[in-house]
Order: sequence, then structure tokens, then C-alpha cells
Amino acid sequence: PPGLSSASGDSSLQLGAVHRFLNTEGTVEVDVAFSERVGANDVRIQVVTPPTGLTGLTVDFVPPVNSFVNGMTINQIPLTGAGTAVLEKADGFNLTAAGTWTMIVSANGAVVGEQDVLVGGDTAVTTTVASG
Repeated sequence: PPGLSSASGDSSLQLGAVHRFLNTEGTVEVDVAFSERVGANDVRIQVVTPPTGLTGLTVDFVPPVNSFVNGMTINQIPLTGAGTAVLEKADGFNLTAAGTWTMIVSANGAVVGEQDVLVGGDTAVTTTVASG
């Protein structure tokens, strides 16, 4: 979606839990938080490490099985190292089904990690799936 920008933490964002993605080597750590609701969502992506040298950072949101809706991908994230990028609800990031969405963070040509997140209710349930 358009509108992704580098930013410091913005307290006006409506965000759920922080989901941490760490590659098996421990060299890439990315935190992602989003509203975890059906409809428009705020998203905050924070690269913790590495300080520099990160390429091709993307966050994929794979829809729930049998939901028949499209997933969402956030790419062209303007971070090549430690920092924060924000996508606000008004920028058009919409999740169109309730259920368990799979978030996949990739960087430097490889999957950093993936997690399942329940979207739609007042609470979120996270399941970490090992990657390698």
C-alpha cells in the first residue's frame, strides 16, 4: 500500500501485540505490530538489528485457510537497518476476513520468521512457527 514512511513510534496508532521475528542466525530481528482487526489497520515495522545492510524487507499477510480473500504484502519498506516504518489506517492497509492470518517477514533474500495471528476479536492469539 502507498503511504509507508519512516517514523519514530507514534502513540496515536492503534496497535495490538508486538510480534518479534528473529532469523535462526540471530542477525536479523524485526518487530511488527498491527491493529489485528478486520478492516483498516495501523502497522508499525521496527528493525532492531542489523544496524545497516538490510535489503528487500517485506511483510506478507497470508489470509486464513478457506477464507477466499486476498492477502496483503508490505514491500518497498524504506528500512535498510535499524529504524521504524509506519503505515496508518488511512493508507489503505485492510485485512478483509476474520481468522488466523500468517505473517511472514523476509529480508536479505530469506524468510526471517513467520507467526500466526488471530484477527478480528478484541484479543489476539499468537503461534510461533519455526523457520530455517
